[in-house]
Amino acid sequence: MSWSSFFDEFFGPSVDEKERCIEPLTDVRETDDEVVISVDLPFVVSKEDIEVYVTEDSIEITARTKRKIRWSRWGAHHRYVEFNHYRKRIELPILVDPNEVRATFRSGILEVRLRKKKKRVQIKIE
Repeated sequence: MSWSSFFDEFFGPSVDEKERCIEPLTDVRETDDEVVISVDLPFVVSKEDIEVYVTEDSIEITARTKRKIRWSRWGAHHRYVEFNHYRKRIELPILVDPNEVRATFRSGILEVRLRKKKKRVQIKIE
């Protein structure tokens, strides 16, 4: 592995040149009851341009931008890639209930709140 590919793999954005997409910056944190995911989606204008798919153990986010964005890399040769959408798939740290999800989109930030699956539930005896 070359130093430039090592650097790109661990420190640079993941870019799919074929599909013209890039992984957005993402933060995943846990509270007592939820997994909260914040995704930075610059140049995404509307919530209608975002799709979110959730399973018990993962989430996939795609979003379309209204304009092409250029990502440059300098090295022995300068090259750039233009992309027009984001894609991110995240393996969740704990199982969640896919029916208990809330999402908001404000000022280019998507926040998704996923309710953790309860490990133990007390039931009433009839």
